[in-house]
Formats: sequence, C-alpha cells, structure tokens
Amino acid sequence: MVGGLTDRTLMVLYSTATTEMHYNEGAIMATLQNVNAILPKKQPELNKRQKALVDTLVSTGCSVGEASKVAGFKGKTPSTQGYATLKKPHVAEYMYQQIQESFGISALKAQHKLLSLTQNAKSEYVQMESAKDILDRAGFKAPDKHQHQIVGDFKVNIDLS
Repeated sequence: MVGGLTDRTLMVLYSTATTEMHYNEGAIMATLQNVNAILPKKQPELNKRQKALVDTLVSTGCSVGEASKVAGFKGKTPSTQGYATLKKPHVAEYMYQQIQESFGISALKAQHKLLSLTQNAKSEYVQMESAKDILDRAGFKAPDKHQHQIVGDFKVNIDLS
C-alpha cells in the first residue's frame, strides 16, 4: 500500500496513465505522466445553502421546493434552484452520505423495535414473526419448503387379507 492506495489501485493507475520508460544506471525506470487526469478530483466544499437544503430534505422529508425556501433560496423559482443544486455531484454525494447515515440510525431503532415485539407483544403470532425475522436477518433462515411432483405411472397394491 502506498499513500493510502492499494496495490490494485496503483496497478490500475499505472496501466491507465501515460508511461515513459527509460534506462537509468542499470535499472529501468517508469515515469508516470498525466497522472492528474486519472486521479479523483477534490470535490468543492458545500456552502451554507447547499448544506441546509440537503439537511432539511433528509431530516424532514419535505418537498424540494419547501426545503429550498428553508435553505434560503430566493426568487420566483426556489424549487428549480433546489433541483439544480441537487444535481451537482458534490451536493448529491453529500446527500447520499446523509441518507446512509439516517438509514443507519433508523436501522438501530428498527432492531430495537423487533426485539421489543419479540419479548413484549401481546399476540404470540407477532412474537413468533418478529423472532423469525430476527433469525432470518442473523443468517438462520428456515429452509424453503419444496413441493415434489412425480411424473409417470405408479401402482399401489394393498392386501388386507
């Protein structure tokens, strides 16, 4: 690993970049050229309105127009400005990160709710279904039931004598 890059990443960078081979004091040296063209570019920072727009959308689930107004977009078309802002790659990436974080927090609440239902639900059916769901998610899923069909003729003789 070099500078936080894995060997595979370095190999891809090496094979993608323009290389120049030269012989220097008994060793073959490779010089990478135009590496900046293939390295990921640093995304611009979010401004206050962009951050407020995404945070409002993720936390409240309101429309883009409402979130745009809360974020401080002004004029006749704040919703259009909001949609244009959300299409910017660095804003979309921030929104994706915030959604993932929100799902992570919600998953903890859902897990707690399932455990609570397993232990405290009044209905035994609800307790059983929540317990099965927990087991499924933990990797202990019950085998699927299969129906087998026999093709062909068969005879059954029963002698009751």
